[in-house]
Amino acid sequence: MYSNSNFRTHTAIINQKDFTALKARFKMTQLTLVLVIMLAMCFSSFAQNTIITGSIIEKGNNTRIVGAIVSLQGTAFVESTDSNGQFTFNEAMPQQEFLIVISKDGYEEGYFLINPIKGKRLKVQDIALELTSQEKKRRKKLTKSTRKENEKQEKKLSKEKKKLQKDKKGPLGFLKKDKEVLAVTYEDIPEEKNEVVQSEPTITPLQRKYAQIIGTTPENITNTELYTFIDEWMETPYEYGGDSKSGIDCSSFSQRLFLKVYGGFIERTAQNQMDSEATETFSGMQFLQEGDLVFFRARGDVGDTITHVGIYLGEHKFVNATPRRGNSKPGVKISDLSEPYWTNRFYAGGRRIITKN
Repeated sequence: MYSNSNFRTHTAIINQKDFTALKARFKMTQLTLVLVIMLAMCFSSFAQNTIITGSIIEKGNNTRIVGAIVSLQGTAFVESTDSNGQFTFNEAMPQQEFLIVISKDGYEEGYFLINPIKGKRLKVQDIALELTSQEKKRRKKLTKSTRKENEKQEKKLSKEKKKLQKDKKGPLGFLKKDKEVLAVTYEDIPEEKNEVVQSEPTITPLQRKYAQIIGTTPENITNTELYTFIDEWMETPYEYGGDSKSGIDCSSFSQRLFLKVYGGFIERTAQNQMDSEATETFSGMQFLQEGDLVFFRARGDVGDTITHVGIYLGEHKFVNATPRRGNSKPGVKISDLSEPYWTNRFYAGGRRIITKN
């Protein structure tokens, strides 16, 4: 049996425990609500796409620049200008300040800052790129040479015209020779048979050069745009994280090649390029075709961590930006899958379903 005083004391203790538990539960509920609100705010900053449009022109004459590379520094967002010199980003991106980098061979790089606002279209009109001093000299020299050639041709034609005008003309306007009219006769024109003449294909120096490197015939070098791009980037130094001709790494090189040659966007890192849903992977080297990605892992690694990527060309050759020296300096070069170094590290081939970014 409890006395009344003992009962009141026991009741007070029970109530105090309940109060402490309720207080702890209330604090936990508050913390949960704060976390939910923060997550909702983060999600909302990405949920709606930000549209950024702009146009690139040449400084001084307002010519639209086609094929300029426009990238958001520190992200995988990359676009190129179309035939009207315009670009468009339509992406879900965080609401923060970004540095836009614009590059094009023959032009100085352009930079500007943007602050995307959710649900707003950001329009940048006529971003002017200035020609490099080397390109200015080249154009000036070309213009001068063309002008001289035209002037020379005009003088020659004018001289011939004056010479002909001095000569006397006979009937029907035909020229006389030693004051005698040249004999003119008319003959029927025989019907010509429409015979198809097979012309020999023209082999370019570019085809000969890379046919010799790859080990095939010049006629098999048919993708001119691919080999022109490779030729422009050959021997560019290797730089981890680099993305320009002063230094570039393997995944940035493959990303630029796909954008320029095939008009499609691929991811920035070798691992993401392989893991992408747009990449169909296969393990057999015998299935490789021109334009396929080739993925490599560290020697002795039995997992699927990708450390290097290149683009297959044919005849076991692939182009890549590599830190490996081998028989030549590190950088952009054509390598051989038959070499033990690459055979032991080969993981898979990948065929891209080209997607526009």
